[in-house]
Amino acid sequence: MSIDLEQIRSANPIEKIVEEKFRLRRSRNRFVGVEHDSLVVTPQNGLYYWNSRGESGDVFDFAGRHLLGYDNRWNNHDPLMFFEAVYYLANHAGIEIDKNEDYRRSFDWAERQLVQRLHGALLTTVAALDYATRTRGWDAATVKAARLGFMPSDKRTLTAELNLSEKWRSVVQRFPPGMLVYIHLEKGQLTYLSGRSIEGKQHYNPSREILGERQPYYGHLYTSDADEVVLVEGQADAVTFGQWDMPAVAIAGMHVSGELLTSLQKHRRVFVALDNTAEALAKSRDVAQRLGKCAVLPRFPDGVKDANDWLVQGANAETVTSVLNKSQTWLDGECHRVAMLTGLERKDAVCNLTQHATEMDEIELSEFRAALASWA
Repeated sequence: MSIDLEQIRSANPIEKIVEEKFRLRRSRNRFVGVEHDSLVVTPQNGLYYWNSRGESGDVFDFAGRHLLGYDNRWNNHDPLMFFEAVYYLANHAGIEIDKNEDYRRSFDWAERQLVQRLHGALLTTVAALDYATRTRGWDAATVKAARLGFMPSDKRTLTAELNLSEKWRSVVQRFPPGMLVYIHLEKGQLTYLSGRSIEGKQHYNPSREILGERQPYYGHLYTSDADEVVLVEGQADAVTFGQWDMPAVAIAGMHVSGELLTSLQKHRRVFVALDNTAEALAKSRDVAQRLGKCAVLPRFPDGVKDANDWLVQGANAETVTSVLNKSQTWLDGECHRVAMLTGLERKDAVCNLTQHATEMDEIELSEFRAALASWA
């Protein structure tokens, strides 16, 4: 049987493996160490980071460092050392593996190494790291947790000695250099790459022919069972809300698909916080209407373009939480808007609102009736 790193990783959820060594407590959409509060585990992207120790990685890295006892001697590029962690986790999950199979020939290993190399390129490129930490305002913990990367001009070091699939080789080859790379991970597995130039405002998504349809970007704190999430426009905004300890999803310039709407509606509350422009505000109202009762509409302060701009201007988690707490529900916002209309335009808008009455709970229905009465 060949070695399937993804099967082994999936069978060993990182929060479960970390908890075998250190007690964890759930903190909203991530796990934090009980005795070591700078130890943070983010299940969505399958990573952990430990600020006070300056270490981070996935489930294989944690097993190598802390379950096999390599500690700061751990080197995930060392074939023998890494295989030891693979074998340990395979046994832990009851998965039989062929010791004669070279896991370095697997696509999973190559993709894992590509992610690490892209992230390493960001950390070692002064201009790129300066863009992430100064221009964008992200701290070192956020840069690590989001696994942000950078596409260098010389791409040979990214792919050397890696058995990458033709798909991912084409993505790297065609990806414009000089770009911050947003690495889309799901449970530690690479699913997509998107980019933004560190100079100018150029955005990039690989062609559909190579990598398929464009994908939303899920912030590193996002989980499908999160109680509250924020829907934002750009990837930078999703990373920013992660720094404020809020899970976020970025539509990344796309229309909100029915599939994404369905997944978002599973959350109790969705803050629709697209950019603070007239066009984006109209788009936010439309998305909120499609989401229904779980949608709420926060409003950025005057002079703030988007979440990342807000961070750069000095907003902290406490300020952001206060603003989100004052958000209007979609129903409140629509009632206020409709109240400003007159004549047939108001009549049509009221009819449209009435169609949503069957989805309202008793309190919402009571408020809606009160609003209708006030317009009479």
